[in-house]
Amino acid sequence: MAEKNIKNLTKGNFLSILYIYDVVQRLSLAFAKSKLYGASVRLCLLTRRNLRLQPLFRETAPNCGTSGRLRHVKRATIFLPLHKTLSSSFFIWCCLYGWLWLTPALPAAAQSTYTLETGVEADSARQASKKVLPIAIGAAAVYTGGLLWLNETWYKNEPRSSFHWFNDAREWKQMDKLGHFWGAFHESRLGVDVLRSLGVSEKKAIWWGGSLGFLLQTPIEYFDGRSPAYGASASDIATNAAGSLAVISQQLAWGELRLTPKFSFHRSRYAELRPNVLGNGLAEELLKDYNGQTYWLSVDVAKFLPASSQYPKWLNVALGYGAEEMVYHDTDANQALGLQAYRQYYLSLDLNWQAIPTRSKFLRGAFYVLNAVKLPAPAVEWNGRRGWRLHGLYF
Repeated sequence: MAEKNIKNLTKGNFLSILYIYDVVQRLSLAFAKSKLYGASVRLCLLTRRNLRLQPLFRETAPNCGTSGRLRHVKRATIFLPLHKTLSSSFFIWCCLYGWLWLTPALPAAAQSTYTLETGVEADSARQASKKVLPIAIGAAAVYTGGLLWLNETWYKNEPRSSFHWFNDAREWKQMDKLGHFWGAFHESRLGVDVLRSLGVSEKKAIWWGGSLGFLLQTPIEYFDGRSPAYGASASDIATNAAGSLAVISQQLAWGELRLTPKFSFHRSRYAELRPNVLGNGLAEELLKDYNGQTYWLSVDVAKFLPASSQYPKWLNVALGYGAEEMVYHDTDANQALGLQAYRQYYLSLDLNWQAIPTRSKFLRGAFYVLNAVKLPAPAVEWNGRRGWRLHGLYF
């Protein structure tokens, strides 16, 4: 009987969704006439600081004097060297594919059912531990292998230094930090859901699974801390932790997620002013141009209302944050170009994909993935430069 109530996605279906995303990303790269470098754009998106895709060096910006000495990406060609981009992307894809391959099914949270149900009641603690142990060992092996491979392919030929820190907390209006938060949150969301589907006790699923984002993203800081071109970032580690804690705290308080960070992107006119850093073509700009990125906090309004409420369960309200006129992270360098970076705040509507009723396992999996992305919708913007603005359809 209980099996009829368990509406989990199979491993194969979800991997099919990821494969479709792979194809879509490759087509978008071809359309932008850039070199194909895998389907890593969405999953790699801002899980590492954009400026860490290449060794960094100091230069003097035009007309900026010594105060314009900047930390930025050194490029030998128009595009990022292919092997380093592949190193970062393939590493993260390996971790996710490995985790899903060892997992028999995604949890009920991946469905469009509105309340959180694991569907696992009869499993004893011993049975759950038997399921978790081989998966945990396999996932740890995949992740450790990925780190070693990343070290060999990315950092091996780079000079090493003693471990050191670099304070980048004030750069780019903190847009990269929101990227760390977004990535850690959704990795932790997946971790909790997977452990629940295996019958792990509620608290263990929340704490262990909720720590996944922090555990996946933070070790990379060690490699950066040993590179003289980079430096470990305490603020990156803090925002990784914040993303995981945002999942854990909501699950402990409500047993579900009511506040979800999301991402949206539109092309900006600033990338062409510095394509070597902000991206050359759609695929690179999606990853690197902070001017076109917006991060949202999507509020599931219906979950705060009584169950008898007629408010549509699929309609969320979203608060957004972005910034523009950031060609350089340095104020003096921007001013030399006649630019002054400023923050933007948004209010918009959003779609709760997982609240859309469907019997299709494929669609449930698609909705699970899409719930990390903000749907284009009308929005109201306020910024200190232009005041209030209305967008008929904001991406």
